[in-house]
Formats: sequence, C-alpha cells, structure tokens
Amino acid sequence: AGDQLLRAVAQRLNDHMRDSDTLARMGGDEFTAILPGVTTQQAATTVADKMLALFKAPFDLVGEARSVGASIGISICPAHSQDSEELVRQADSAMYEAKRQPGGGFSLYHTDMTLIEKT
Repeated sequence: AGDQLLRAVAQRLNDHMRDSDTLARMGGDEFTAILPGVTTQQAATTVADKMLALFKAPFDLVGEARSVGASIGISICPAHSQDSEELVRQADSAMYEAKRQPGGGFSLYHTDMTLIEKT
C-alpha cells in the first residue's frame, strides 16, 4: 500500500505541473520539484499552497480512502543560491522546519537557517 500511495502522490503532483517542471522522488517519501521561472518568494509560496491543496482530497488505495499530509521546503534560485546542490540542501533544511509545524505546511529557506538535523 505504501508504494501504491507514493505512485498516487507522484501522479497527482505530476498532473498539476507544467511541462517545463520536473518532479523527482528523492527517496522514501521525499520528492523534489524543480520549477523554472519561479524566482520570487510570492510565486514559490503560491505554488506551495497549490501543492498542499492537492493533499486535501484523500487518495484511493484499493477502494480505501487514505489521507496524508505534506511538508514543503522552498529554496529559490538565484535569491538563495545558483548552485543546484546547495538549493537542494537549503530546501531540505526548510522542509525539516516545515515538518516541525503542526499539520505540516511549507517553510521558505532563510539565510540564518543552518542545516537542520533530521528528526
């Protein structure tokens, strides 16, 4: 059921992305979305809100409805970095901050954030 849920999440996200966007599963239950042209905090948070809204409807797993939440970490090029590996690390730090919030949600990377240890 876990693999089926991951496929359903990926499909739902992918169905709402632009042709220029890239969605990749990083491992476990973590995905990365690369969104060319989303270069401002306002645009990034708008996209994050839309992604979170996709999780409001339950997922149908073999006739059984399952609800899941999401935590999103955001880093923006070029504001935070122009290095792709650094942007992924920053988004990962922001995601772990979002996971600390009750109910998930999203967190935007900020420069005083250090790499947050996974808990």
